[in-house]
Amino acid sequence: MSTHRTQRLISSLGIALVALTLAGIIYEQIGRRRDRTRYPQIGQSIDIGEGTLNIFCSGQGSPTVVLDRGGHTAGYTWISIQPEISKLTLPLRAPPGISRMNCTCRR
Repeated sequence: MSTHRTQRLISSLGIALVALTLAGIIYEQIGRRRDRTRYPQIGQSIDIGEGTLNIFCSGQGSPTVVLDRGGHTAGYTWISIQPEISKLTLPLRAPPGISRMNCTCRR
């Protein structure tokens, strides 16, 4: 392979790598915007220093229940269960990490 062909191949691979990186960034931003539309925030965001925690309080009394997401699932997993639990007790919080968490706090 000639030097010219090698340089051309390397520059073509570099351009392709940059293009794929930009396409990935754009795809991620579009997905985030779509998720904000499809899954509106429930509750309020609280600054906890290293990030934010979405807090959604419901119910009253005790004991306090902590609703935590499992693995890489969002807090929306609890959306159908939380109203029933809040009739009996006060749901608390889920940790920050992935997207918006459906967490609750003591009133």
